[in-house]
Amino acid sequence: MLTLKVSLTSGDNKKIKKKKTTTKKGVSNPVWNEAIGFDVTEDDLKHCHLVVSVVNCHHGHSPLLGTCVLGHRGHGQGSVHWDAMVQTPRKAIAMWHQLYI
Repeated sequence: MLTLKVSLTSGDNKKIKKKKTTTKKGVSNPVWNEAIGFDVTEDDLKHCHLVVSVVNCHHGHSPLLGTCVLGHRGHGQGSVHWDAMVQTPRKAIAMWHQLYI
């Protein structure tokens, strides 16, 4: 059983808000086509980032399978995705991301 956990994190790595997706069961290549939104002020956008984690939710514990970071601490596609979101507020921007262990 896999789920995504998304954390809005401050510049000093403190979790501000967190959300998670539905759980996918028995799927080897899950796709989450779900919108996840956070209300963030324009000033806070300059200092925060998103940490997206894939976890295996099984019997009360959730081992981490991989993460990606979107925002000023992200790199590659994570930075590109963040810039696109900041430039078009309140518009859904979908991209694929590589997970890092």
